[in-house]
Amino acid sequence: MLLWGIFTVYIDAGAILAKARVLTIVLTLLFITFFLLSAADFSTSSMILKAGGWVGVITGISAVYLSMAIVINTVKGKAVVPE
Repeated sequence: MLLWGIFTVYIDAGAILAKARVLTIVLTLLFITFFLLSAADFSTSSMILKAGGWVGVITGISAVYLSMAIVINTVKGKAVVPE
């Protein structure tokens, strides 16, 4: 998990430079998820594990929104919802 978190920070930096707001939010939440799950693994804390799970759910919802925004904007040919 820790290595995936490091990889996510690397990709997130690119999203920040590209000014992709929603993608930056999704990748930042994903990094936090990986960090929390990794911390829970190292500490064997069930509370940190649950927090990582909830942040993961929020990350998933954000990713679904991003995919919906990309599809809608592509179909309409213009920015209807923020990406």
